Amino acid sequence: MTSRVNYRKLAFANYDPICTHCGFGILAILDVAHIDGDRKNNDISNLVILCPNCKKMLGKKLISVEVIVAMRDIAKSGSGPKRSRAIASESQGRSPQGLDESSQTIIATNSVAKPELVFELGAEGGSAGIYRIRDTFGKWEYQVGRGGIYLDENDQESWRSWMKAPVATFEEALHSITGDSWVYLYPLGIHPEYQRRVWTMLHKIISNLPQEALGHWSDAKYRWLEMGFEGN
Repeated sequence: MTSRVNYRKLAFANYDPICTHCGFGILAILDVAHIDGDRKNNDISNLVILCPNCKKMLGKKLISVEVIVAMRDIAKSGSGPKRSRAIASESQGRSPQGLDESSQTIIATNSVAKPELVFELGAEGGSAGIYRIRDTFGKWEYQVGRGGIYLDENDQESWRSWMKAPVATFEEALHSITGDSWVYLYPLGIHPEYQRRVWTMLHKIISNLPQEALGHWSDAKYRWLEMGFEGN
């Protein structure tokens, strides 16, 4: 016989202690939802950590199960229950579709350099972007910024955004968004320097998708085609 405490412990032992959708991180307020609505199904794949607002939106179908599962799987990119938490941050400015090809290298002067957006993905109710910035040795490091809608106490939609700690490679940053499930999201902008790299990764993933997953891919496929991706 399982209890609320048991599935809460299971979820918090396997996923980051933040809201999967909006990044809210006050432990005492966070809740655990059963994705299929069956409170007896305490399999880890059926659990997701959400704040009360996002749990309410999931229940009202303002956020799809597919998006919640994809965003939840960011937790799998870490190395155990003590993975780093998302860092709250002001929203970074977005660039138009197809990021500026003439973007210049960011050089830190007397102040902290501003991260440069190089790849942005979207989904219903949220988005994620990968930013690059030079470290103290002049090498690129990458940060993931995420944002999403949430419902306030009056059930009004608002936007919350935050940044994760930097990582060493673009690939690591991309995988941290949703694992390989980023292919189901919509591309909003890509820096020309990263197009070939993203196209190669995308083609490799979709070439190995099981038949039952191709339907989800077809929902996003036309958006990738609009961005210049040519694939099956």
